[in-house]
Amino acid sequence: MSSLVEKTSRKEYHDRWDAIAREETAKVEDEEKADADASKEALGTDKGPNCEAEALDLAAREKLKEAKRAVERRQAEERAMELVVGADAGPRTTIDAAALGDRRVVVVRGCRDARVTLAADLAPKLIKVFVSDCRDCALSLECGLVTSFVEVSRCERSTLFVRAKLHTVQCDLCVDCTIAWASPALFDAAAPEGPRVFSAACRALVVDAGGGRTSTAENLDDALPDSGVRADEQQFVTACVGGQLLTERVVAGGTSTRLVGATARDLEAEGAA
Repeated sequence: MSSLVEKTSRKEYHDRWDAIAREETAKVEDEEKADADASKEALGTDKGPNCEAEALDLAAREKLKEAKRAVERRQAEERAMELVVGADAGPRTTIDAAALGDRRVVVVRGCRDARVTLAADLAPKLIKVFVSDCRDCALSLECGLVTSFVEVSRCERSTLFVRAKLHTVQCDLCVDCTIAWASPALFDAAAPEGPRVFSAACRALVVDAGGGRTSTAENLDDALPDSGVRADEQQFVTACVGGQLLTERVVAGGTSTRLVGATARDLEAEGAA
């Protein structure tokens, strides 16, 4: 018997085997699809929800996924608004309006032996300032902030020099840090709402209001063990009371004039009124 090659041209020979290969491939794909369909049917994944409870569960999962996507979008938007001054910053860094660009928040993070200045022309654009994980640094705040709020955390041997009106500082988990106003008049300019320095788990936190008015907070030593709140979570507030700085523990609840950050003295004063 003559061979296939003897009976056909070379092109016809290859076309014939290409057709055979396609046919066999199609058979394998059909078999794989049939196996997959059988698996889906066995697992029930090819059908919609089997009952109302399952439908509600699926709907809840979709809502959770959408909520997660919304959070991720929000976080991305927030990061886009931040100007970060990090460990690679030089010994002296000045952030002005040109450097800030379209961003609205400054984050000073992980700096060592650095001097960072936030220039006066950042107002009224700059919303808030975060300072964290810095060592032996000085931050000079020369501009007002939309929120009038600076947050400092996990810093050591560092100083925040306040050279513009500022109402609130939150300082947590810091050691040997100082919050210093440039003058008594500047400190008093925020009265009566402020300035107020909130702190938690700080060691040797100095607040300097100028004019000899200073206060040193030792949060962990002053925490009350029977308060029901962990020592490293108890909040304190330093403010000017009767012309002098006083550091007091923040208690639960508030008053009609101070909803957040009230002290036992505030509660007693309102009760006596």
